[in-house]
Amino acid sequence: MKKIFLILSVALILAFSPTAFAHTTVFDGDIGALLHVNPNDDPIAGEASDLHFNLLSDKFDISIADCTCKVTISLLDKKLLEKVILESEEGFGPRVASVPFIFPKKGVYQIVLSGQSRTEQFPDFSLKYDLRIEKEVEGIPIQKNVFTYLLLGGGVLLILLLLFFMQRKIARIKKD
Repeated sequence: MKKIFLILSVALILAFSPTAFAHTTVFDGDIGALLHVNPNDDPIAGEASDLHFNLLSDKFDISIADCTCKVTISLLDKKLLEKVILESEEGFGPRVASVPFIFPKKGVYQIVLSGQSRTEQFPDFSLKYDLRIEKEVEGIPIQKNVFTYLLLGGGVLLILLLLFFMQRKIARIKKD
């Protein structure tokens, strides 16, 4: 009976667990980083997000100022962003770097934070994260929306021109 209760409990926990895990931490040797993504660790495709990397190490005194850190964001092996990052301007502290990014569509994105010490205080590192984007902005994307309006506007203009010339032709026929 206890085994059945345990199995059912685990199944319920797994079934109702959130799909986006808040504050993902990854390590490469003695250096790691906690990744927090705004808004609420559940970004929405098509809306602005901020990725915050909090560097961690028990062995090394590591800070963003001492690091040539680079973040790379890819989707299906297509590189969407490669950027050297600096200390966060939002006052999160010397170990936190922030990167603004708009995820273009739903999918699983690969995020890599790599770094090299400017002062040889710590070894090079590469931290890999997989981030699933499951929500997207509701509505029609802007490019399709603009094209639709242009096409619709051109069609209306064409009909108006056709009616104008037909009316002129009818007026000439009646005059004669």
